[in-house]
Amino acid sequence: MELINALAIAAPLGFLVRDRRLSLGAWLGIWAVVFPVQTVVVQSNDELDALYFVFNALILALGIGLNLLGAHLRRRRQARAASPAAAS
Repeated sequence: MELINALAIAAPLGFLVRDRRLSLGAWLGIWAVVFPVQTVVVQSNDELDALYFVFNALILALGIGLNLLGAHLRRRRQARAASPAAAS
C-alpha cells in the first residue's frame, strides 16, 4: 500500500503543488497515515520483522525523491514556458 502511494501520488503531488515544502509535507502526511495502518495489518498477519522497516525506509526515500523530482520537472517546465525562445 505504501509503495503504491509512493509511485502514484508522490511525483504528481510534487508537480501540482507550487510550494515544494508544502508538497513534501503533504506527501509525508500521507505516508504518516498509510504507514501505521499498513504496519498494523502486517503485524496482525505475524509477518513483521526487521527487513519490513528497512524496505519501508527505502520506499519512503523513493517517495521523497519522486516528490522532489515532480517539483523539479514543474520548475523546468515553467522556466521553459517563460523563456523568450519559447515565445517565438
